[in-house]
Amino acid sequence: MELMKNGLGLPAVKRISDALAKTAALEKTFDEAAFIQAAISPLESLELKQRVQHLIEVLHQFLPQGFEQAVECLLQLPSVWDKGDEDDPLRGFAAWPIIDYIAEHGVQHPQLALPALRELTHLFSAEFAIRPFLLAHPKLCHEHFASWVQDESEHVRRLVSEGSRPRLPWGIQLKPYVKDPSDNLRWLDVLKDDDSLYVRRSVANHLNDISKDHPQLVLDLCNAWYPKSDANVKWVIKHATRTLVKAGHPEVFALLGHSKEGKV
Repeated sequence: MELMKNGLGLPAVKRISDALAKTAALEKTFDEAAFIQAAISPLESLELKQRVQHLIEVLHQFLPQGFEQAVECLLQLPSVWDKGDEDDPLRGFAAWPIIDYIAEHGVQHPQLALPALRELTHLFSAEFAIRPFLLAHPKLCHEHFASWVQDESEHVRRLVSEGSRPRLPWGIQLKPYVKDPSDNLRWLDVLKDDDSLYVRRSVANHLNDISKDHPQLVLDLCNAWYPKSDANVKWVIKHATRTLVKAGHPEVFALLGHSKEGKV
């Protein structure tokens, strides 16, 4: 199995460089050779997350220094982006440092950064990048979520659920949401019925996160959903309660179609 860090190797660097050079904002000024050299020189010695951080720093060297100008360049990328080899399961990683650049340099510019994350999440999920904004600008994020949960793109709808997961693997922990996840429940209530399994799986994983700290809250929510649930919502409930099942929580079994008291 190929190492995940190889998803941010020389081919990814070349795709980033080629796309930046094709944007209208940079096509006459971008030095592809210098960008590639700066990007690859230490890459071999770095692990995956270190590669992401290194490429963010290189991007900062070559993009306009003002965030307003830099984000305009990044917003032009989807129209020229090379999606890579369809047989490469790591092809999306090339866009990871581009999106996390916004998290690192755009937190003080949320009015520009959040719409940019919505646009760029189609290249690689912005679930990691949006988390600093949820900590710094929670009210504004939830104002955007109100429209994002109705977005025509499953990637944008999933960003609401996955980006706000309290204990997202590889992502910074959202401690305020670990303590009190209630602000997220309204979005999960909408997204539980989503047509996309990609979105519904995220809802289930989000609820499973919450169940580790607030088991009764998840049980109460699933019990409220259950009477009018279709097969899709029942699937969400089943996967959302898997940690509670492993813990042998007595109230969960009725939600899975079992009686509390088994007959032998």
